[in-house]
Amino acid sequence: MPHTARRLVLVLGFMCFGLMVAIRATGTIDSQAQGPGGDGLPTPDLQKQYEYVDLDLPAHFTTPRGLNERNARAVSRGNPAGGGRGSQAARGGGNQAGGGRGSQAARGGGNQAAGGRGGQAAGGQIRGDVVSLDNTPADNPVTNAGATLGRVLFYDVRLSANNTVACASCHQQAYSFSDPRKLSVGLDGQATTRNAMSLANARFNGSGRFFWDERAATLEQQVLMPIQGRVEMNMPLAELEAKLAQTNFYPALFKAAFGDTAITRDRIARALAQFVRSLVSANSEFDRALLGERRGEQVLSELEQLGRTLFDGRRDGRPRALPCSQCHRTAVQVAAIRGGGRGGRGSGMNIGLESTPVDQGSGGGRFRPPSLRNVAVTGPYMHDGRFATLEEVIDHYSEGMQPSRTLDQRLRDGLEGAPFRFDLNKMEKAALVAFLKTLTDDRFLKDPKYSDPFAGAR
Repeated sequence: MPHTARRLVLVLGFMCFGLMVAIRATGTIDSQAQGPGGDGLPTPDLQKQYEYVDLDLPAHFTTPRGLNERNARAVSRGNPAGGGRGSQAARGGGNQAGGGRGSQAARGGGNQAAGGRGGQAAGGQIRGDVVSLDNTPADNPVTNAGATLGRVLFYDVRLSANNTVACASCHQQAYSFSDPRKLSVGLDGQATTRNAMSLANARFNGSGRFFWDERAATLEQQVLMPIQGRVEMNMPLAELEAKLAQTNFYPALFKAAFGDTAITRDRIARALAQFVRSLVSANSEFDRALLGERRGEQVLSELEQLGRTLFDGRRDGRPRALPCSQCHRTAVQVAAIRGGGRGGRGSGMNIGLESTPVDQGSGGGRFRPPSLRNVAVTGPYMHDGRFATLEEVIDHYSEGMQPSRTLDQRLRDGLEGAPFRFDLNKMEKAALVAFLKTLTDDRFLKDPKYSDPFAGAR
């Protein structure tokens, strides 16, 4: 072989070896080696075939309202007649076979088979079943391929005009998909006017409306708004469609999710919504306590149990119980209002942050109550991040609420009275904090199927 030919073979051999090393080290081909449109999707991570549909929810998520203790025990054993843990119909929402939002079997509550509407589910003041609040629309059920595409979109900085900000920039998994900053920050480093709310269990937001001020009527509407927002991501949707079509991986992901390679804003919204609805947190110490009670076990400590008792509205020796569970209801502590709440206004409420609200929210200083799942890691708190700790939040309710014309009636002394002062003592405050910390789901905060698929490829 001529000397020049041998040199060429050696050079080509070293190039191939280097490329193989790059693939082995990062799980993908370096973006510069791929040329335009080949921006380093870590495909080995996506080939794990994560399950986003079959949630396998615990019994206290699927137990319809009004079940007595005997029926609740039957549900916990998986009795199909009670719609138990193993019942696909009871889980609903995740696929068309499960009935989605409109499935009577999943919603329970109103029929005799589900136990009526009058009682309580086992395990304390858990008012109402969770699955009945599922806001999944019939025309956008969660699928594995759709949620996988949504996950890639959620973490992709291409969704911003200057390729610096992704949805995950303000909704970080370690903080239950909330923002640890007081105010979220957009693509040019400019602060927004609000703190990004946690996305955990957004699927069970019963009103179906999103943002603190509930201006988005559906999750499908909500996910596109920050993308177009001038401060947040400032990305025109027509340009985004073209931008994603230029990559070497999105066409295949869209085909897997929707049947062909067309990339449209509607499909972007549907995929993002599917991923967000897959973010279900149901494995906290509190969940284990509810399941343990069905077996006669005591899981919570004495202090945690006192906090739960206070939260549930039982307060010995006091003239009035706390209304915590009247606003943060069910096993996921959400505002359990279906279909838009009062006159379509949603679930927003004024909690006495200011006598004259600076931020009007949905009107009169009303804001949507967030789910309290993983609340110990979602600070700072409130729409503007004004409270740094749970202790500060509890101090506000104990003695800090301000009189306001639109103050929620559940927080008043009488229908038109001044703010109801909780006047909690030191032990009661510590107990409430201890209970709220039992709502942390460590597995959810680290679950790889919700993690960044671009990690190591950027």
